[in-house]
Amino acid sequence: MSTKRDNVSRIKRSSPIGTSVFIGLRSLDVVLQCGILASGLADPFLNALHVSKVDSPVVALGLPLKSLVILFMAIGSSIKQSYALVFLSEQEMPVGSAVTIPVFNTVFNSVNSIMSLTAAANAFTPLLLTENDSGVSPLLVIGSVAYLIGLLTEVISEQQRKAFKNNLKNAGKPFSGGLFGLARHINYGAYTLWRGAYALASGGWMWGIFVAGFFAKDFMDRGVPVLDEYCTKRYGASWAAQTPIYVQSFKDFKGEFKDASEAYDAKSSGTCDNIIPPYLQLPDMSCNIIRKATEPKSDT
Repeated sequence: MSTKRDNVSRIKRSSPIGTSVFIGLRSLDVVLQCGILASGLADPFLNALHVSKVDSPVVALGLPLKSLVILFMAIGSSIKQSYALVFLSEQEMPVGSAVTIPVFNTVFNSVNSIMSLTAAANAFTPLLLTENDSGVSPLLVIGSVAYLIGLLTEVISEQQRKAFKNNLKNAGKPFSGGLFGLARHINYGAYTLWRGAYALASGGWMWGIFVAGFFAKDFMDRGVPVLDEYCTKRYGASWAAQTPIYVQSFKDFKGEFKDASEAYDAKSSGTCDNIIPPYLQLPDMSCNIIRKATEPKSDT
């Protein structure tokens, strides 16, 4: 039995109060980020730390281009999470979680907004990647593109899973198609991507790496094992066999290669399936290459 914490309730039922609280707090987050970026709510904090704000020309809504992009990222994250709760999720949203999850997101969003107002993004950054007078930099562009890819991947994968589950013919079956056919936890990976990209665009490469690493470690150490255990109990071992895991550790790879070598020794004339697992095969993979790699070398 796993002792790791599951941040998501697995009980399937409606929770109008929790849902209302969640959407309300996620909406207030947008107001807060707008206040930080446009109304100087963070100025007392920055002044206390003797940190100066970066002045950039206003382009729209009283905001410089970078601040405008960061605000839209906050809006996008709020809309995505609220939409997912109302239209895609089947699980309840307890009031406790409806408070802690938005607060958790607001903390990260607020740090992003505050850092975007300073020169933090330029710290220890090569001159080629630093911001120009308008606050635009290659890191902002890269972060914006990665943010869109991550957010869209997360919501599309969950939409595909929802459509699959809505079909009565699929009752009791695990979903391993669509984007989930690429990786068992594609939505977790996508969330980590857009969270890291949001931080990258706001505070530069160091903050981006820290945030992406934080969420990646949390998912690998807690979220993924908990969900794997839940899905294995619900769907059986076939669920794990149908869908490739999101990462192949070096230890697991050595085990797979050892199994491949043993399979070749037993059935040297078999197909690729006898030598290497199907989910590790590449299109048009040559079995001869694998057999040659696993053949024992004679002493000379």
